Amino acid sequence: MKKEDPRIKKILELTQQLSSGNLQARGITSGHTDDLDAIISGLNTLAEKLSTSVNSISQAEQRLDEIMQVVISIASLDYTKKATIGEEGNHIDAIGMGLNALGEELQATTVSRDFLDNIIQSMMDTLIVVNPDKKIQMVNRAAVDLLGYTEAELIGKPVDLVFAEEGFKNTGFDDLIENGISKDVETIYLSKDGKRVPVSFSGSAIRNDASDNQGFICVARDISTIKQAQDSQRKSEEKLSATLSSIGDAVIATDTKGNVVFMNPVAEELTGWTEKESTGKDIKEVFHVINEETGNKVEAPVKKVLKEGAIVCLANHSILIARDKTRIPID
Repeated sequence: MKKEDPRIKKILELTQQLSSGNLQARGITSGHTDDLDAIISGLNTLAEKLSTSVNSISQAEQRLDEIMQVVISIASLDYTKKATIGEEGNHIDAIGMGLNALGEELQATTVSRDFLDNIIQSMMDTLIVVNPDKKIQMVNRAAVDLLGYTEAELIGKPVDLVFAEEGFKNTGFDDLIENGISKDVETIYLSKDGKRVPVSFSGSAIRNDASDNQGFICVARDISTIKQAQDSQRKSEEKLSATLSSIGDAVIATDTKGNVVFMNPVAEELTGWTEKESTGKDIKEVFHVINEETGNKVEAPVKKVLKEGAIVCLANHSILIARDKTRIPID
């Protein structure tokens, strides 16, 4: 009987940990230059990249979202909202300090338009101010850079010019007008040269003391890098799935609850279950193992892995009871 390569278990354990959100998990290669070592190395590299990307992207998104809320408040003549200043002293902190200073000055006196423009122009997110007729009144430098237009080419034009998706053109601003706010809506900006740029769009209505609509502030964040990272992760997962599917041993993967999420063709043939049929089912139902000598039921290895957090091997004399009740010796 063919002995199972222990690296298969390493790969399953590492895949399980990554799928459950443990991006600190790492596997140790055996030193062989074969497909299994390549898979372990690839999973380690994927974990490193995902850990770095998730942490930096999450922190930046939170800081930029707060900056956007402060800008919206100032534009709405509410100077009480303040940006949090970190210890890094980076450009986001500089913008936050400038916005906080601006809010304090506006509360006490009249501040020059030039100073406000400098703050707005320093934003990394695109800012577009639209009048009640949905014509562009003002854009910042980030909007000009992202869209490829000059400021003069954008001022006075319908805001629909910058949106690539017809559905958003037709309903997005209607929703903004009706609700007065739109937050973190994924849509597509269209640059002058026809490039489609994925963005996270937020907007707020500008109203006077009588609650009359004075226009809209539209802030959008370029999420191209995030989308590329997601696409890279998807391709890596597809490659891993294809590799596991081609392995000569039976491979079954579960989620943290012990429910089947993947089964390669060898496992399908061995258990009598198709991947489609087994997905979502408890591993105990699909992988039914007993001790050949005692006839006692053997606890599914997945349960032990989840319980003990270590690689678990089946005991000798293990018998798999297939779906059609066929008894198959396994190790």
